Amino acid sequence: MDFDDFATELMTIKKKEGGLFRRVWTYKQGGAFGSPIILHDGTLFTCSNDFFVYGIEPETGKKVWEFGTDGGLINISPEINNGVIYFGSYDQCIYAVSIESSKLLWKFRTGDKITSGCTYSDGIVYCGSRDSYMYALKSENGEILWRFRTGDIINSKPGILGKKILFGSYDGYLYCLDKKTGQEIWRFKTGGNVSFLDNPLIENDIIYFGSQDNFLYAVSVNTGQEVWRFKSGGGDSAVPSIIGNVLLVASRDFNLYALDKISGKEIWRFQSEHGVPTASGFGASQPIIREDSIFIGSSAGRVYCLDHKGKKKWEFKAEGSFWVTGLFYKGKVYYGSEDCHLYCIDGKTGEEVWRFSARLLSQEPAEVEDYSPIEVQIDKHEDYEDEVVDEKYGINFNIGMSLDSEYSEKSEYTQKSEYVTKGEYS
Repeated sequence: MDFDDFATELMTIKKKEGGLFRRVWTYKQGGAFGSPIILHDGTLFTCSNDFFVYGIEPETGKKVWEFGTDGGLINISPEINNGVIYFGSYDQCIYAVSIESSKLLWKFRTGDKITSGCTYSDGIVYCGSRDSYMYALKSENGEILWRFRTGDIINSKPGILGKKILFGSYDGYLYCLDKKTGQEIWRFKTGGNVSFLDNPLIENDIIYFGSQDNFLYAVSVNTGQEVWRFKSGGGDSAVPSIIGNVLLVASRDFNLYALDKISGKEIWRFQSEHGVPTASGFGASQPIIREDSIFIGSSAGRVYCLDHKGKKKWEFKAEGSFWVTGLFYKGKVYYGSEDCHLYCIDGKTGEEVWRFSARLLSQEPAEVEDYSPIEVQIDKHEDYEDEVVDEKYGINFNIGMSLDSEYSEKSEYTQKSEYVTKGEYS
């Protein structure tokens, strides 16, 4: 099933100075590991920019499983449920692959690259695309149930809480939708693009997330209202972790912050060594919390082990960035690097246990484009009908959002959220 099967909107896009700050990452083919690591049935699964998803034995580093795409980079978090692994690719497709047989079950093509992780819930796979849509697909066959349009790139692994799905967009909003229908419940406005590579942190009805406007936000999932915000020195896309009443969040300003989760006030910070000029500080690395240690990767090519007060216990250094989330398993920590290796590190000593090499050993660091603040106006052609119902599937594909300020794009349904937070960015 393909994106091309659907009726698409005719529009004119205009840009001018004076809107959101946007940072777009693009990878080229190489061996970099830019995907969070997940554990399933005693096997590590991760993705590389060599077009492959790998399954690796955690004890030995031996490859036990792999699947390659048709020429599409994969640097996002995979999702596994009921023996099937789901992931997106630069070839614009969402894949469903049997772990047992390594055979492709189905794939669904969107309108642009996919740099968002998939999320499974109640027989549905949710995934965003750079074509600005969030898609909901039947897990057994990839059939589309609905798609919801935002004002820009989606680079967020969706979070699920009850009947709600939450994700961010480069249009500066955090969205909350009904996960069954795709109808908007509320949206929360920030001053920069909102993205997260891991499942967002949701606890006690509060979602914690960062924006490229340099703020970390705590927002009520029930109402869409801001609880507090914390300003760092760099745009934030890492998912925080919680230990007790302390929130740990990594920032692109090379600091790991410990905050009071109730008030958002800083308790302590740990600063990483600086990396290359295009590095991203702690990038999108979510802190790993254990009984007496905190593990965090840095774009400076280091993995740090800290105590719970932020004091360094050891550091491990490699030739490439560790900018995504690792994994702790049986006393070892596992991190993928842009130097084309996945490392197993002893959690007590910081010594290397083994390393796994990608098929390609050429380092191709991400290209980072920082866009000056822009304003985007999307005008529909007058001769285009507002509501498009696909005759083949009988589905209304015009579920979307209304951004009357920056984006001037009309929603195809009439519900309006009373929870749009205007704040200082209106």
